[in-house]
This record gives sequence, C-alpha cells and structure tokens, in this order.
Amino acid sequence: MLEKLKISTFDERLRNVRKTALNLFEKSFPLAVSNGINMDEDASGELYAFCLAQSLKLAGILIPDNFLPDNKQFEAVVLEAIS
Repeated sequence: MLEKLKISTFDERLRNVRKTALNLFEKSFPLAVSNGINMDEDASGELYAFCLAQSLKLAGILIPDNFLPDNKQFEAVVLEAIS
C-alpha cells in the first residue's frame, strides 16, 4: 500500500500511523465478527488494509478514491471502531 502511495517506509509519520492502524484493527476485528463477517486470513488482511488507510487519512495523508476494494462492510466496521 505504501509503495502504491509513494510513501517511504522511513517516513516519520508511519510510527504513529502503524500504532493507530493496529489499535483500530484490534477494535474492528471483534466488531466484524459480531456483525457476522467470516474473518479468515484474507478477510483479516483486507480489514487491516482498511484500518491502515483510515490511519493514514487521520495522519493527513491523502488516500485516492477507489484505492481500496469496494467493501462497505469493512468500511462501516472501521468507521464504527473510530467512534
């Protein structure tokens, strides 16, 4: 994801972005399960991608529209976890 966004892995903002993404994932995962989403390995990776993208947005990094797969369930779960 970072490569596609042309963000260096040494970017100073990434330490906080990764922490935020992990915290968001830890909140989102049980919400997804409670919403009946089958959280296999692929789904977990996709959910983390949504968490990372949201974390990047919170850090002020622009994420292009249609950058992530169209998955309204994960998008809703991540937004719910933020609030």
